[in-house]
Amino acid sequence: MPEELPWELMRDSMRIFAHDSLLPYQAIGLNLKLISRLYPNPELVRLEDDIISAGNLLREIHGRFRKLRTAENPPPEKELAESIKQYRRLIRKANEKANNVFRRIKNFYGIHKSGMGEEARRHFESTFELIGQFKKQFHGDQLGRSIRVEAYNFDLRKFMEMHFTGKEFVDRDGRPVQVIVKTDKRVGRAMFDAQLLYRGIYNLVTDAYNHTPGRPIFITLKRQNGHVAINVTNQGRRLTPTEISKIGRVRFTRAMHDPSRGYGKISTRLLTEAQGGTFRAGNSRIGPMLSIRLPLRRMRA
Repeated sequence: MPEELPWELMRDSMRIFAHDSLLPYQAIGLNLKLISRLYPNPELVRLEDDIISAGNLLREIHGRFRKLRTAENPPPEKELAESIKQYRRLIRKANEKANNVFRRIKNFYGIHKSGMGEEARRHFESTFELIGQFKKQFHGDQLGRSIRVEAYNFDLRKFMEMHFTGKEFVDRDGRPVQVIVKTDKRVGRAMFDAQLLYRGIYNLVTDAYNHTPGRPIFITLKRQNGHVAINVTNQGRRLTPTEISKIGRVRFTRAMHDPSRGYGKISTRLLTEAQGGTFRAGNSRIGPMLSIRLPLRRMRA
């Protein structure tokens, strides 16, 4: 079982959740407003009010924990742990309120769909899509807990071609960064979580070109004894033994004055370990190298 997210990543998760999870509420409320114009019904107005109320409740919860999220010096561990537990409890209550509204929307549609026009039905289908995406993406009780892995059978070479080969990246100064991908022909299909793997590799690519602006980044995939090694290398200063021992374990950034930075490699390690893999730092022939190593589990026939 992978470890829980460290406080710094927990804070980042809370900030992202606070911003992104409000958007579906707003979109669902807007859809209901449009439907009520096409198919006037007092219950639709109540549903719209209730979904907006659920969104406002979520906003209030995030407001209460804003200082907790943004404090440069986190509170003592015991106080912090209790605050996070309280945050999770409140988020679960907010989600329960929203899910109750979602059920009522579904019931309303089941009762009234035969009497409404095609355009209103189309807006309902769009609403159900938003609800499905919300439920999949925003699990309030998962914040700060073990990373959820959804592994499927993917072609690793095609995955890299889709997300990294020939893609345009730019450094902090807006200069284009060339990403060169080389893949061992023996690397084929494997079981992995595409979202987690993408986030991990993207973290390493971003870290590489931020340390060597304007220089190319090299990604290599090699098959090694039932594993695939994904190596990200840049033409920068070689890592010292002390740096190698710290990377992925403690906050590591040149911008120590910025409390929001320095956690990408910790995140990559956790995302990799959650999938049964390992993360390591080292040096290649041309410069520093960060590596993700994943087992090549195949889908059962």
